Amino acid sequence: MLGVTAERFPRGGALLLAIMGGAGNLAVALILPLMGGWYDQYGAATAFRYVAVMPIALTLIFAGLALYYRHSGGYKVVQLDIPTEIGR
Repeated sequence: MLGVTAERFPRGGALLLAIMGGAGNLAVALILPLMGGWYDQYGAATAFRYVAVMPIALTLIFAGLALYYRHSGGYKVVQLDIPTEIGR
């Protein structure tokens, strides 16, 4: 997600990357207790079946994004303007 964010929205800079990283940390903090509950309730083998769905779902989502970007012409170069005072 950080790579996609950096590629698609370069003007967002460090702030946008920090927001995306924080969202990822929040997602992990929310899902780990749920996964632990599945492990305690159903055992390791069944819990793995539940957990294995998540990467499959993310693969489908990112494949859909890749196809969308390819259909819309792919990535476009974004020229970031550097203020003249800083660029000297």
